[in-house]
Amino acid sequence: MEIPGYFYDADKKKYFKISKNPASYYSTDKVKRLKLQHEAEEKRQTAAANARERIKRSDVLRQPATGGFLAREYGLRPPDLPVACFARELRGKGHVPIWGNNSWGDEIEHLCVVDAASTPHGIAIGSYSESEIGSAYLPRDEYDRVIWDPTQPFDIQRPSHLASVPQISSMKYSAKRNLLIITSRALGNEGGIYYLSEAMWNSNEADSSLSHFHSWPATGKFARRQANTCAPAPAANSNLFCVVGTGKGLGCATTTGQMLWVEEPGAGAPPQRKKGGNQASSDILSLDFLPDSPQVVLAGARGSRRICIADLRQRGREWEWLVHRSPPAHVRCLGEHHVLAAGPSNSMSVYDLRFRFRETYRNAPLVTFPEFRNWEKMHFGLDVDTSLGVVATADCPSRGGHQTVSIFSLETGKRLETPGLENPTETGNGAKSLVFHRLPGETNASMFVGGGRGAVVKYSFGGDVDEWNGDP
Repeated sequence: MEIPGYFYDADKKKYFKISKNPASYYSTDKVKRLKLQHEAEEKRQTAAANARERIKRSDVLRQPATGGFLAREYGLRPPDLPVACFARELRGKGHVPIWGNNSWGDEIEHLCVVDAASTPHGIAIGSYSESEIGSAYLPRDEYDRVIWDPTQPFDIQRPSHLASVPQISSMKYSAKRNLLIITSRALGNEGGIYYLSEAMWNSNEADSSLSHFHSWPATGKFARRQANTCAPAPAANSNLFCVVGTGKGLGCATTTGQMLWVEEPGAGAPPQRKKGGNQASSDILSLDFLPDSPQVVLAGARGSRRICIADLRQRGREWEWLVHRSPPAHVRCLGEHHVLAAGPSNSMSVYDLRFRFRETYRNAPLVTFPEFRNWEKMHFGLDVDTSLGVVATADCPSRGGHQTVSIFSLETGKRLETPGLENPTETGNGAKSLVFHRLPGETNASMFVGGGRGAVVKYSFGGDVDEWNGDP
């Protein structure tokens, strides 16, 4: 605001009276000169701002490879450069159906990919309709594309129905015993733990390949102990077959077929519980062993938002806890000290287990994923590849509004550009399960997605193949 007879000095932020004395700093002539200088400075700043808006970074430099290499030439080291290049170059490499249904109407709820000892191909094993298990070979050409021709009269080109298990809740592959461990939420003798061996799933004979490992009654002290999930025992733990997460605590299945029920996490108050904190829940949703500690398993519990650090050699009341922002539907160990937890309410974080001894940083996440989207689902696909440094989540809305797959960096939590994954025609209406696996003869792990049309879609690093000359 201008006041007649006064000059506003922007540097001193004060008004000064204009003097007629030529020796004064705010004389009439000097004030005119200061006004001209201020007008010239404003014009210069406006021109610089307009020029800055016209200068745009080339779209080529926005790509991870070209822009990243240029940044390296300038001495910069973008943290997401390797994983961004991997995610951007993921391409669909074909698909196979896991059951002989032309309609392809059911979703693949659980998915595992294993190596076949008799052939150089892998085998995709998935569950659908909550009770059926099907499989299909993954034949590939010289460019690692999956070749599926249902008209060929070979067993390798036909899906197989392996078995029927009521109310399948999880399906995990045990590399230690080369078995596929399946848990069932069914109560009574029909529920519990089942398994398939390699010789059995290679036989292509329905139902004869299924073995019922253990079950428990649905009454008395075993009530509400329906199996929610399992974690195969690591190789260093020779006496343990797997750990089962139930609606009422943990169970340890031994190699002799005996079930040892661990004391419920809710039986005693957890140590150093904060005032006003929720009671510990014994409904276990997810399990994972620490890589270098075969007796320590991490468990995610429903309702309490807690991640339990369970040492199987201790009583349940002595276990330690971390608190996640929502019920951890997935808990994955990234190493000896880091754990990833994901669940509803758009919550996915990485925690450092060494901070659990310090109350100030006990529940502070090391890495957050602000672009992760999952409002309310407890059953959604998630898998981690620590060698690549990425985590993939299924059934998340993409930028086009379709439910496909999102890939995030484990180091920064940033969502990576994946133009090759945002094609809903390959995965159908959605993707409920996915897994990383490196097939024999391949350099890097591929991502296998269980689509809504009942097909397992393979995504690998590398561009499309030229159909004319075969060059990638």
